[in-house]
Parts: sequence; structure tokens; C-alpha cells
Amino acid sequence: MPIRIFLFLSVFFTFQLSSARAAVIELQSGKTIEAQILDSSEKSLKVDYNGKTLYYKWHYIKSIDGKQPLTSSLLNEAAGDPALAAGSGLSALESRDIATGYFTEGIAYAAHGEFQKAEILFKKILSEDPTAHNAEEALHILTDFYQGKITPEHAINLFKGAQHLMKEEYHQAIVVYKEILMSSPDAWEVYYNIGNAYNNLEEYSEAIPFFEKIIERNPDDTDVWFHLGYAYYSLGHYLKAIPYFEKITDMFSDNAEAYTLLGISYQLVGQYPQAKTNLQKAKGIFFDRKDYAKAQELDTLLKKYRLNEIKGTIQDLLREKSSSQ
Repeated sequence: MPIRIFLFLSVFFTFQLSSARAAVIELQSGKTIEAQILDSSEKSLKVDYNGKTLYYKWHYIKSIDGKQPLTSSLLNEAAGDPALAAGSGLSALESRDIATGYFTEGIAYAAHGEFQKAEILFKKILSEDPTAHNAEEALHILTDFYQGKITPEHAINLFKGAQHLMKEEYHQAIVVYKEILMSSPDAWEVYYNIGNAYNNLEEYSEAIPFFEKIIERNPDDTDVWFHLGYAYYSLGHYLKAIPYFEKITDMFSDNAEAYTLLGISYQLVGQYPQAKTNLQKAKGIFFDRKDYAKAQELDTLLKKYRLNEIKGTIQDLLREKSSSQ
């Protein structure tokens, strides 16, 4: 059965909230800083520290939020494993995000039918981080192939599609995935990947039928709820988006992103009390996460509500006074 591939680089939110994530970063020097992680590449981490944008190469970073970066630990392991270093095509001395590098190389091997080399890399990622969902899903595809559930061509196309998605080559990914559906129309997770690709292309009307196809089969698919809600939200169909965001917040009370989109959707359809309630919940969750930038932006938005409420109260009092005279 085809497996859903989750992207590292998916872009979901266009509302005006910072995408930075608050983190405690310990440097190899022993210095600890609290900063906003803005971006990362294979060679460095980009952060905002006290209003200044800084770049730290991975080998200068000891830990992030108390956890050792995969770069450092996997680099050390690869240095002691010449077969792995040679099989992956990665230099054990190269300063880079090894986890992402392993996954990228593994997908590339699998897309060319070199499944055993890919398997080594995916397992290496999971040995370091058992929660690495992408690597786990990739191994499921290989298992399906080994067990004869899918053909070699089918497996290769799944990895080719994933490779295109990771490179943000969404049109090419859609072509490959649609080819899979021609021979395997019940490959349900491929519908998700196609919908995800269309969402990233901002072709939301094209994405919706593919997500709805999954909902027909599994109405409780929370990932698809979010994508469907976001597609309708992006098209300006806020009343259609609201039920999907509400389903998510009902099930996951700590999903600040869903509360934010739900609050903004209510705002845009003129349901201000509901908007305020959900934005306040989102603000509280962001604050608890120490994501102060997003909490502050939501606080600014909520202050506008308070000003509007004061203005509305004054106007009501003036109207009452005028009518009584």
C-alpha cells in the first residue's frame, strides 16, 4: 500500500505571523542563548538573537532545547562507519545537516531502484530519532516492495514523487503521482501527496478534490482536515474552512495554528466574539511554547478588537443619550 510522505518544506500559512520558533541553543563553547530559529540549511542555522540575525554553523551547536542536533551525533557515527559513509555518498567530515542529508540521499537511491542503500540510510535516521516520520514511511514503502505488495516500478515512482516534492518540483511530482493512480486508483495516500503539491502551488481548487477523496474513505483523517480547511481558507471560502479547523481544535487543544486560522476565518465572516475567543487561545498556546513573536503579533491583533469594542460601547452610549433627548 502506498505511504504518505510528509514534507520538510511544506508551506502552510500566509497570515501575518512569524514562522520563527523559539529555542534554547547551547553552543560548543558552553554559551547558551534564547533565540528565534528563522531558517536552517545543510550548513548552518539562522537565528534571531536580541534583534540581530546570526548564522551558526552546525558544528558550533551542542544542543537545541536540550537535544543534540542530529548533525553532530550522526556525523560521529558515520565517521566510525566507513561503509555507511561510502554507501551514502556523504563525507563524514562535512559539516551539514546529516539527518536531512541521509533522507535526501536515501530518497535519491530509492528513486533509482537502489533500495538496499536507501534502507541503510533510513534505518540510520530512525536509530538516532525514532520519531523521524519521513524515514519511517519510506521504510514502509520498501517493506511493501520486499513483501511483494507493490512492484519495483510502483515503489520507484513513489520515491520519485517524494524526491520531486522535496525539491519543490510540484508539477513534476503531480505528473508522477497521477501515473501511479492510473494503474493503482486505490493508492489513497497518493491522493494526499497530489493535494499537498497543489496546495504548495497555491492551486487550491485543484487540491480540494484529492483531499475530499481521502475524506470519503477516512472521515477522521486529521491531516486532511487541516489541508482542506487551509485550501478553503486560501480561496476565501471561510465558512467552509471553519468546520475543518474546529474539528482540529476539538481534537487537539494545543494546536495554535488551527486556532489562529479559525479565529481569522471567524473575523473575516464578521463573527467577532468567536474570532476573539480563538485568537486568545492561540496566543496563550504560543506563549506557553515560548514562541513570543507569534504571541505578540496575536496580542497586537487582539488589542484592535478591544479598541473596536470600546468604540462600539461609546457609540451605543451616544445613541442612547441622543434618543433620550
